[in-house]
Amino acid sequence: MNDPKVGIWWDNGKVIADFSHSPNRDTNQIANRIDSNLAHVDLWIEAALRLKTDPSKEYFSVPRGRVLLDAQNSTGIILHGPATSKERLRVIAQLFGLSHWRSEQDCHYFMGADADSLFFDDED
Repeated sequence: MNDPKVGIWWDNGKVIADFSHSPNRDTNQIANRIDSNLAHVDLWIEAALRLKTDPSKEYFSVPRGRVLLDAQNSTGIILHGPATSKERLRVIAQLFGLSHWRSEQDCHYFMGADADSLFFDDED
């Protein structure tokens, strides 16, 4: 596989708009995790064009996530919400050149009812 990359992505189920780069540039590191400095809000218009969706929609209206790299063992970490299937995670791993990876759900990438459940209690 290619050298592993870090970055951000959106996936509408048909097209993945990925923005990736080497973990050796434009990154920050917290503990062992190398993260890209790319921000979804900054790249939304370009992503929307790739996804063939209306750029006036909010950037969080399409499932999205990040790819980090564990600096200790060069394992990719795909952060995502529940709307991203295991099959699509495998495609994202390929796009980012990850031969070793794992996925983690991150509530930052939850959408719709999944996001609402973080703020609203089902009990009356």
